[in-house]
This record gives sequence, C-alpha cells and structure tokens, in this order.
Amino acid sequence: MQTVRAYLATGGLTASAERLYCHRNTVLNRLGRFEKLTGLDITIPEQAAIALVALA
Repeated sequence: MQTVRAYLATGGLTASAERLYCHRNTVLNRLGRFEKLTGLDITIPEQAAIALVALA
C-alpha cells in the first residue's frame, strides 16, 4: 500500500522509487502485484482515480 500511495502521489516510477529508497523495478513489481489483487492498473489515469478514492 505504501508503494501505491507513493506512486499516486508522484505519478512516476522513478520518483516513487526515490521516495521509497528502492529500485524502480521493485516499484513496478509491487504495482503489478497490486493490479493482480485488485484488478486496478494505477498507471491508467481513470483506474488511478478509482484507487485514490478507495484509499481516501
């Protein structure tokens, strides 16, 4: 969830990775796992908005 929130706040893999102090591929893998669990691909703006509202 921390990775998803960081991605939603920054809007990019590299910026999220820097914020979380991890490699950008780690962020990509975590977002992929989130997509498998929820069915939401937060790299798509409409689905990111749904995730943002759900996390609020």
